[in-house]
Amino acid sequence: MTKVTRNTASGEDKCGVLTNDVSIRRSLFAFVLVFGFPAYGQETTQVERSRNGNIGFVSEREDDTEIFEMKPDGSGATQLTHNTLVTDLSPAWSPDGRKIAFVSSQPGRVNFNIYIMDADGSNAKKLTTSPAQESDPTWSPDGRKIAFVRDLPLGEGQVLEKIFIMNADGSDQVRLQTGGTISEYDPDWSPHGRKIAFIRSGGTIHDQIYTVNVEGSDLMQLTQDPDYTNASPKWSPDGSKILFSRFFGTSVASKYDVNVMNADGSDVENLTNQEQVHDAAATWSPDGREITFVRGDCAGAGQAPCDIWRMRADGSSQTQITRNTDDNYSPDWLPQGAGIPLTGNNGVGTGTGQGNAAGTGTASNGTPVGDQSDFGHANNSGNVINGKTSNRQLPNTGGLAIFAPAMMLLLISGAVARWLVSRR
Repeated sequence: MTKVTRNTASGEDKCGVLTNDVSIRRSLFAFVLVFGFPAYGQETTQVERSRNGNIGFVSEREDDTEIFEMKPDGSGATQLTHNTLVTDLSPAWSPDGRKIAFVSSQPGRVNFNIYIMDADGSNAKKLTTSPAQESDPTWSPDGRKIAFVRDLPLGEGQVLEKIFIMNADGSDQVRLQTGGTISEYDPDWSPHGRKIAFIRSGGTIHDQIYTVNVEGSDLMQLTQDPDYTNASPKWSPDGSKILFSRFFGTSVASKYDVNVMNADGSDVENLTNQEQVHDAAATWSPDGREITFVRGDCAGAGQAPCDIWRMRADGSSQTQITRNTDDNYSPDWLPQGAGIPLTGNNGVGTGTGQGNAAGTGTASNGTPVGDQSDFGHANNSGNVINGKTSNRQLPNTGGLAIFAPAMMLLLISGAVARWLVSRR
């Protein structure tokens, strides 16, 4: 509450009219007698289990490709999809954490379409019905739209990958107008919502990173070196940097590394740079302090499984967080402040735990990782203590909501009283 500075002089004038100080203080005293003090510190119980910092990912355990959720340390793995006859890929949390966009096939069909489901894996809904392949869903920061990639047939088995934008309910699917007849894919929406970063490839352009305004203007190439192949650009939460994967080499020593650069393409830095190890598919934590990425060759038959790792934003403290005999990939952090409890089965999944967990996974909560007000996501709500359900008493701001307007009326009344005094 703003502190009000009052005059030290007080009392009544010779006509018996209260001066401003006494008038205000007596009015406040009367107000407190009637309404009581503001209810700050009254008992208010909110029971909510936050999942801030949790990570969605894809796992191929037991020859079944499904979407899971886990804590930031890899424990508490919970299976969200249970579609044994189809393949579910590319989970992408909505900005409020209530929905997940993903890619899924259908039994007996080879093409993938874009779907959406609730955060607990229920109420899956198909958003696109094209017979073409579709992939790479990404949300706008306000949660109203989804960008994705659709293969357009060119004939003779050739396709052109192009970015489309639709409403979050699947309506109004329109192509992002960038010009040119070369493939564009791996879209990622900027935090402020005005631009999309993506990969462009075709002709003399070999997998280079571009940005473009959502309406198709101001196309800008960020990476220039033809010796490198780039993939999976991801904006940092504050929009100042772009994380991406870079492939270099043609021999057995060729590999992907995780790189980062400024949003204008300058100051490229290799963050992983491990010999003969693929590091790719990196994504930021909601506060921009950490990065998850995939280490290993997920497509390599007979190779060791690829797994999800975690590191600081400067590339230090690289730590493996998934550990099982199958591939784990496509990590995506739950937006900061979402705090939406899992429903259905009371948040208990049937997937096998991983990392520090074993057996049946539970929807354990991660530790909140900083503020994300600049990311346009919902603010943290509920009574959350170390990711566990809590009955700690919280301040009741309802009393303040009534008290503040009443204070304003009393101050206005005091000003009117002072005016009346001056007129006498």
